[in-house]
Amino acid sequence: MKSTVSNGEYRNVPVAILTESPTNPRKRFDEKALEELAATFKTQGVLEPLLVRELEEQNLQVVIGARRLRAAKIAELEAVPVRVVKLSDAEAVEAQVVENLQREDIHPLEEALGFRSLLELMDGTYTVASIAARAGKSEAYVYSRIRLTDLTPPVAEAFLADKITTGHALLIAKLPAAQQQEALAASFRGMWTSEGNSQVLIPVRELALCYAPHKANNAESLFMRTPLRADSELTLRNSSHTSHNRRGLQQGDELICCLEPARTQLR
Repeated sequence: MKSTVSNGEYRNVPVAILTESPTNPRKRFDEKALEELAATFKTQGVLEPLLVRELEEQNLQVVIGARRLRAAKIAELEAVPVRVVKLSDAEAVEAQVVENLQREDIHPLEEALGFRSLLELMDGTYTVASIAARAGKSEAYVYSRIRLTDLTPPVAEAFLADKITTGHALLIAKLPAAQQQEALAASFRGMWTSEGNSQVLIPVRELALCYAPHKANNAESLFMRTPLRADSELTLRNSSHTSHNRRGLQQGDELICCLEPARTQLR
């Protein structure tokens, strides 16, 4: 994707009048990396100007450069170089998405938020097809990423923290919002180790067993997870579910029983 940002005016401005843009798709900032960048700013200064737009007098919004702004604050710099450009809301969103898509460490959810921001622009400039073409991706890829924006905040936070994989996130995003917290909890199993009971992320295919279409339609489907010792055999706590739960499970897999609300209560 190519940006249409034109040349602007270069200035040195006080850090105090700069604010981050709320539409920036970037949500993750590595604290250690910020500290390291701040250290270089103290010795070398900010070499690359931040791209900003003027919202009102003495109020500049950072369109591109939120990471540099945060590092400058850590370094306690009084002023930083900026390039002031005139951008509409739509142009600012496009510039941010373009910049973020060029990052090597972009998170799938950040990419998804960028795609969604383009689709929601009021002028209707972007469609899934046009985004895919400009991003060099397939339409299926864009649709899949946009699906991630349906995650509820707790699940999105866990995904951004790399507690679950993209596969888990995509599966959970297909579920009703009321069911996603349950699915997030069901993504982990208790495993007894020498250090005690540890939470281990289960494979996506195991999580999917409890969310087959006939189960996913029940928004109140509940889960019971039995922690297993690493050296123990797979056992069933409720023999009445034996034949149902062994289907699709291999030795060493976690037992996951999908129970109806009337038979159990989530604790």
